[in-house]
Amino acid sequence: MWELDSFNGLTFTLVALALNYIVQRERIASFLLFNKYKENQRELRVQANFDYLSGVILRSTFMDLSQKAIEQPECTDLFIGLVDIDYFKQINDNYGRRMGDLAIQRLSQCLEKGLEVDYRDRADFVEKFDPAKDNVLARLGGDEFVFACHCPSEAACLEKMQGLQAAFAKEEIALDGQRLS
Repeated sequence: MWELDSFNGLTFTLVALALNYIVQRERIASFLLFNKYKENQRELRVQANFDYLSGVILRSTFMDLSQKAIEQPECTDLFIGLVDIDYFKQINDNYGRRMGDLAIQRLSQCLEKGLEVDYRDRADFVEKFDPAKDNVLARLGGDEFVFACHCPSEAACLEKMQGLQAAFAKEEIALDGQRLS
């Protein structure tokens, strides 16, 4: 009888361990699948709101966010402006589209820095956008950008824009042995 009880106990233990292993494996697989789902959702939010070339928000997202800012009664320090690269068509014609793309990327980086645009968490930027303090920059298309930025006065905004223009004018872009300033 003792041998039968030992066999049953051992069998029960092995079956319990096997079932526990299967359940734990399924839990881990579900956990990993859920994390992959959340990661994919974050990536889709970035793709839906940000331009792949310049890294700044899309025009449609800009329109939504700037509308939120304009609707705030306490938002009296918001300035909206347009920026483009002079003679951009000539850059593409003379140096090629890759050089033009680099110029767009460099301009967007310069504008982000100078306008103090903070897109660190791109996936959650739209949800966390604070219209009373956050600045935004969007690519309209081609070499055209639009911004909404908080400045204490029109003179301060103009000074900031002149500083950005001077900073970008100092940029030098190099590609395949060609240099563009």
